[in-house]
Amino acid sequence: MPGITFKDELPLPAFCDNERAINVWGAAIIDGEGSIGCSWCFPSRLRKPAARSQVVVQLSEKGMPVLRLLFQLFGCGYVTQRRAAVGGRTAAYAWSVYGPKVIPFLTRIEPYLVLKREQAKLVIEIETRRAALPWNTNNHGGKVYDEEFIAYADRLIDKMHDLNWTGSVPRELAPNRCNARGAGRPRGSKNGDGKFWPVAAGTSGTV
Repeated sequence: MPGITFKDELPLPAFCDNERAINVWGAAIIDGEGSIGCSWCFPSRLRKPAARSQVVVQLSEKGMPVLRLLFQLFGCGYVTQRRAAVGGRTAAYAWSVYGPKVIPFLTRIEPYLVLKREQAKLVIEIETRRAALPWNTNNHGGKVYDEEFIAYADRLIDKMHDLNWTGSVPRELAPNRCNARGAGRPRGSKNGDGKFWPVAAGTSGTV
């Protein structure tokens, strides 16, 4: 989904003349309104799973100035419409950053996070390690995932889902960890557990 293009920039609040204050503000927004996650997903182009990291802040239309400030102050991400105005509900918008582009953003705000610091560390770790993987040279492009990285990513994603679990019972006790209706599911994960890739001996994946 293409991002919204803004023709002007918002006037900056007084705290924006101090980089540390900007980073503290960004951390407060992520702790309070944002989500940090990493899960397996299936890009439609490749039909193969990819370990996808993301940082998302979703707000109602009244929160648009906050989303725009995130974009202006940190110079990354996209602002998109997530929900149209329907009935009594206002439209919803989101500022999102994906993949390796999350590293510089999370590196800046990680020291000031309170609730989501461990999630930030995990995303920085997996995206840094993925960046070191070789590129596929065939027409599909993408990074080549070997068995070692797949096993590593599986463990890290499972830990991420534990951190983001919002259910009324512990995740290990939920009747269905992959889609625990009534017991909650990890935020930032379409199917909960996220383990979609069976790895056979001597195989590797390209995404």
